[in-house]
Amino acid sequence: AITITSNEPLKKTDDSELADGDLSSLITFKETDASGANVAFTATINATKEVITITPSSPLDNSQAYYIAIAPVADTAANITTAQSATFTTLSLSSDAEILTFVIPDQIGSSIIDADEATVTVIMPAGTDVRNLVPVITVSNYASILPLSGAAQDFTNIVEYTVTAQDGTVKVWNVSVIFPAPPPSNENLIISFTLPGQTEMTLIDNDTRTVIAPMPVGISLVDLIPSIHISFGATISPSANTMRDFSSPVTYTVTSESGISALWLVKVQQGSADEGLLFDFISGTQILHIENKTLGIGKIDIYASDGRLMYSGKRGTNSEFHNTEFNIDMSGYAGGMYIIRIWDKNYALTKTIKIIK
Repeated sequence: AITITSNEPLKKTDDSELADGDLSSLITFKETDASGANVAFTATINATKEVITITPSSPLDNSQAYYIAIAPVADTAANITTAQSATFTTLSLSSDAEILTFVIPDQIGSSIIDADEATVTVIMPAGTDVRNLVPVITVSNYASILPLSGAAQDFTNIVEYTVTAQDGTVKVWNVSVIFPAPPPSNENLIISFTLPGQTEMTLIDNDTRTVIAPMPVGISLVDLIPSIHISFGATISPSANTMRDFSSPVTYTVTSESGISALWLVKVQQGSADEGLLFDFISGTQILHIENKTLGIGKIDIYASDGRLMYSGKRGTNSEFHNTEFNIDMSGYAGGMYIIRIWDKNYALTKTIKIIK
């Protein structure tokens, strides 16, 4: 509707009352300009005679210029106005098909609306049952949306919403409901560590941040690239694909996702071939029997998994030694993994055992 407003009551120029029935002869409504096609309308004036309302009989065309005029009228003091006219242009049909707001009760913060990607992301508290959520949605003026605002939806997976603009433009939106990201992890562990050519299991002690990697004799420990796995989200320095010299212990710094760093010590213990070696517990006991008839036994070192030396004995010094055999009672050892280094006169063979308590 179009309104003509006066700051004083209006009447006809002959000083008589201005009524609804008089307005059609006083008002001109045309397309484009004063010489354009007539536009059918009805008109009323309010009780105080200050506001005239003009209502087109049918919707106006979009993007169309219109001309409207009113002939002279009088005010309460009998002052007569001059004829007044104005032109206006209606708006074009809107092509806007946007989701403006998307709200689910109890959501965390505001929804993230990306108009370029046509996506909406809603964060709900952890543990929320997303199978029956009821969003309240607002869209662009004159646009419509399906499914409707207020309709319950299962947001287990992405839900598509179709917004149709006034001019028929269609935009399909993808709506996701997610949970808050967990806090950054404080874990800064080396989970696995393997060197090329390694045949036995690496021992990793999380408490002492120690890695012990057994390697066969004859493999160079210089310029090796290890395979390292660390905690999720953590970083390691030097990087895992850095070539290093493992002939001496090396260190790595593992930094958790939250920024907490830990220094790890990596030791490589090289052993001999095990030809002629017998290595096992005597049946029904926790007495470890080691026999090496081929090369003999010169020295035995037993390390805990954290690298602590638990026992060291030499042939000719310790009573449990014979030239080719060795027995040690491990019943007093705590449960866990142990590294046994068996030396002949030139080199050592590394074996691992596990004591279960």
